[in-house]
Amino acid sequence: MRTDGLFTTHHHSQEVAVGEPVYLCPVSDIHRDNALHAETEWKQWLDYARRERSKAMFLGLGDGLDFARAHERALLASGGEEGKGIENALQNSCQLWADTLIEELKPIRSRFIGWMSGNHYFEFVSGDGGRKERLHSDQYIADQLGCKYLGAMSAITITLRDKRGTGSADVRIIAHHGSGGATTVGGSLNRVQRMLRGWHASIALMGDDHKRGIIPVGSMLSSEWHEGRPLLVDHVQYVARTGSFLCGFMPGKSSYVVDAAYEPTSIGTIEIEMRLVRCPRTKKLTVKLRGIC
Repeated sequence: MRTDGLFTTHHHSQEVAVGEPVYLCPVSDIHRDNALHAETEWKQWLDYARRERSKAMFLGLGDGLDFARAHERALLASGGEEGKGIENALQNSCQLWADTLIEELKPIRSRFIGWMSGNHYFEFVSGDGGRKERLHSDQYIADQLGCKYLGAMSAITITLRDKRGTGSADVRIIAHHGSGGATTVGGSLNRVQRMLRGWHASIALMGDDHKRGIIPVGSMLSSEWHEGRPLLVDHVQYVARTGSFLCGFMPGKSSYVVDAAYEPTSIGTIEIEMRLVRCPRTKKLTVKLRGIC
């Protein structure tokens, strides 16, 4: 498998003031240990997240590190005893990069609601004798950030609670590290939209292909009974690809992007603004969404 194939469910609750914005900030495909990592843009984003989004919710969608892809993990696994020395050296290097990433995320550590796995990960080996244990590098990152490890795919519910105690409303999210891709942003987002066919969710998120974009794609309609009559209520749905911090083009450096003549990707992230508001027709609390790219 490309990923660990793990599915999880998760719930996060946050107290907010009615009408005030709160932000969900997904971040994915950092590839911190790759020579083509966009270090300048990454450090700018970290500074922005610390200064401007200190109260936001952050969600990691995998590929924080670049090593290793599925075929590289398979090669290490097939190396037998001769490959143990190489694996140990790689483990030390990968743990160093993981710790570097964790240290950089330290100022916003408490704001992470979860960290997912991607198709680039390493398994740290610990224990002596016959009791060897393997720890997924993304599990390690999640543990160090103090948030839940969400696997490759997660159904997430965020509950926004009114500070005055008048009620709450939920935002349902289906998130996957990423599957499939396309040469255009529209084609890429179409793959994300397909997830909404099987999930009752307002937001569908994917990383993986390094494209960046978020759009409203339609509405879920529901008939709600209010004051003796039915009302038709719409719930806007958003789909997003969550961006990347991996450059395709750097002078003097080789990359698969150049080799395949791909287009440059847009470095950075997307955000989702959420406001707890009261529906003017039903008077019930609901969440108004807005995508930011």
